[in-house]
Amino acid sequence: MNAASDTMPSETPPAGPDQATDEDRVARRCVLQHAVFNRVANVCFRRSPTDGEAVMVVPFGDREASLPLRGVQKEFDIPDDSEDGRMIGLIIESLGYVTALHPGDPLPAEVVNGQASWTPGGNHQRRAQVRLRVALLAWHDGDAARRAMRDIESGGRLDTDPELKTAFQNAGRKAMVELGCASPEEVMQRVDGLASDFAYIEALRDRLLVRIQALVLRVRRIAGTLHRSDSVRSDAVARIVKMAGTSLEELGARFDKVDEVCRDIIALLREPELRLAFVHESRDLLYRNLLGWDSILNQWDEADEDEDGPFWQVVANTYQFLARRYLPATEWPSFTNLRGSLSKSNRNIMRW
Repeated sequence: MNAASDTMPSETPPAGPDQATDEDRVARRCVLQHAVFNRVANVCFRRSPTDGEAVMVVPFGDREASLPLRGVQKEFDIPDDSEDGRMIGLIIESLGYVTALHPGDPLPAEVVNGQASWTPGGNHQRRAQVRLRVALLAWHDGDAARRAMRDIESGGRLDTDPELKTAFQNAGRKAMVELGCASPEEVMQRVDGLASDFAYIEALRDRLLVRIQALVLRVRRIAGTLHRSDSVRSDAVARIVKMAGTSLEELGARFDKVDEVCRDIIALLREPELRLAFVHESRDLLYRNLLGWDSILNQWDEADEDEDGPFWQVVANTYQFLARRYLPATEWPSFTNLRGSLSKSNRNIMRW
């Protein structure tokens, strides 16, 4: 992943199915009792790269077989309300937050207790704190808040600019009265205490939204270098821009709604649990989107346009990824043929 400052779930040595204990089940580990899940070593669960369905992956010599998990449940008559049936439901839900699960693995915190299984970086914590403080300032003095927003990354203006510092202190005193707090310091503690929740949103803004925006800009630039006669590549990049644009609109709308919660700072301070429920829901939704996008975004991070064949394979992967999400199945091309066509097409750069 691109954001090295963010910490992903730590590796925990899995307990074998034959060593599962009641404590494991309470801790919500991936524990299944039916023999079909325990007869073969190295079974794992993940989502199919073609349609996103949860599958059980079984080693088969040098290859592996993927069996739809719900199909396995139905075939072996495992009721939904049985212990294994409930665990299968949790596994499917968990695959929205992790790329794979093995028997004995801990389930992600999002499924177990609603917490996040990853940690944003310190820069995201600081940026979230600044956004919240600027929101409080905007409630009191919009002009001052606009000046403070110019330094959103560090927030130094709020500490060093005498006028902004005075305006911020006045906002704290005004909020103290509005909220019935004992002191302006209590207001500041409550504002800063929210930063840990919004830091996840800032991390996802960098790791998801900003990277997709950069991808779209790059593809648009590439489109401008293609010769008019190169219809295969021109059509592919045009469709990628359109489909990725749809994704950006959806994601941007969610970030906007979370930002609205932040900006409505007094309501947030009055009803933090009620308002933060939406922030946590958005955090998990955006993180699931990140897991879906991450492989494609990483490929673009490393894609070299001078390596024609490998580069256009990345374009083909992106087209397939987006088409399965934003095009009806009847409009899907033959992805194998598309890969061949993109690789063989001549990328003639426009010369003026």
